[in-house]
Amino acid sequence: MAGLDLGGRYGAKATRVRRGDQDLLAHDGLLLQLDDRVRVAMPRERTAEVTGFLGDTEAKASEVSAVSMGLGLAAGFLIGIPEPTIGPPSCPSAPQPDPSSPPPSSSRSSASS
Repeated sequence: MAGLDLGGRYGAKATRVRRGDQDLLAHDGLLLQLDDRVRVAMPRERTAEVTGFLGDTEAKASEVSAVSMGLGLAAGFLIGIPEPTIGPPSCPSAPQPDPSSPPPSSSRSSASS
């Protein structure tokens, strides 16, 4: 953190570093790692400069590309279109009657009481 020299360059001070799910206090001996997020206290007029120096990947990651979204939706729709069927719907897991067997008898025996 000391190598960044935020105070000397911009009059800013790093207050916390977010690493994964942990908030760490920023100090001169802290070594920044990939994907660390640095919280900085700075004069409002220097925000653009500090953001340009450190980057703002969180803002870029939250932006949604309309072209990518549209292409993904169109591809999902085309892949998910069901095949058109003619006739009554069938259930593939239900047992189908054997056309060569005789139809079941419909006679009932009545018992008297």
